[in-house]
Amino acid sequence: MGVHDTPGGEHEPPAPPPYPVAGQCGRGYKMPPSEQEERCADAICQHLRQTTGNDWRVESWLDDEYPSEPSPDVVLSDGTDDIAIEFKQLTDGTSFHTYDWAQRSLYERLAPDSTRVFTLLPPPSIRLPLDPGLVEQIRSRIAVAATDLQVGGSATVLIRRRATVRFLQQSHDGLVICLHARSDDVRAVSPQVSGLYLVEDDGPDHQFLSGERRLEFHRALSQACEESKHSEQAEVEWFEEWELRRDEDSVEGGGGVLVIAVVAEFLEAAAIESVKRELGRAKKKFEGRKWAGRSAVALHAGEQQHTLSPALFQATISGLEPADVQLLDSLFLVSRNRVGQFNFPR
Repeated sequence: MGVHDTPGGEHEPPAPPPYPVAGQCGRGYKMPPSEQEERCADAICQHLRQTTGNDWRVESWLDDEYPSEPSPDVVLSDGTDDIAIEFKQLTDGTSFHTYDWAQRSLYERLAPDSTRVFTLLPPPSIRLPLDPGLVEQIRSRIAVAATDLQVGGSATVLIRRRATVRFLQQSHDGLVICLHARSDDVRAVSPQVSGLYLVEDDGPDHQFLSGERRLEFHRALSQACEESKHSEQAEVEWFEEWELRRDEDSVEGGGGVLVIAVVAEFLEAAAIESVKRELGRAKKKFEGRKWAGRSAVALHAGEQQHTLSPALFQATISGLEPADVQLLDSLFLVSRNRVGQFNFPR
């Protein structure tokens, strides 16, 4: 398969409209192409003019002609040759898309007011989205910690934690464990007790920013271990510490809290997931009939993905197997003002 990159327009296509695009509406309902689809079609026509020397134009929007039949979006033609194309929007994949949605939601929801901007640093292993109960606690704690915080300053956000301590077996030496990756603060209690204990806590990793809170936790956990010897388990509560930093106010306005978190996913795997999912959906439009001399899918990047780069999508497409592209003659990758064309021998 080959690829050509040529300019496809002067501006990046705008975000997709908040209503279904052509091809997603119900049977019998005609819907005009979205602005994004029109921009993609124009970009591909310009690309084809430059690579073939022929005058490619939109011949027809198939949803207008076949409102009651699943069809590709458009047919492009140069008067001699024609291509039926189905448009699909690429995303960052499930993990990154969920993370991006959760981070944007938290930015507004945790904001103590409408003007100031903050960054919250929870334990490094935290995952988004957060439990709703934890979100409400964080929001109320930030409101207190941010009261007098100046630009460039930082404050401590106290997070209440709860856990069940289970007594597993008696032994002369003490060992207290939990299932978190960062468990040094739990194991540090081991010399203070005798016996084997498990701390069951489904929250994020443990984090303390001060010796005072760390010692309070050690005392509470040691006491809970002793209590669990008599009833096999005991409940324990304590406070952990997350850092809140005050940033420069946004010039556009709109305060918020940026929660720093990581995504447990490889970029390459996310790109493969996104391409194959949209490609699989697009190919269904070509299963029933032949709509033009050639069949193609156009994957658009730039509106619904912010983490995955066009280069990652291009590498994924280059590695597709014949089974992934059956029924297709070409695949177009549209990103910003560039169009990449991949041709598949049939």
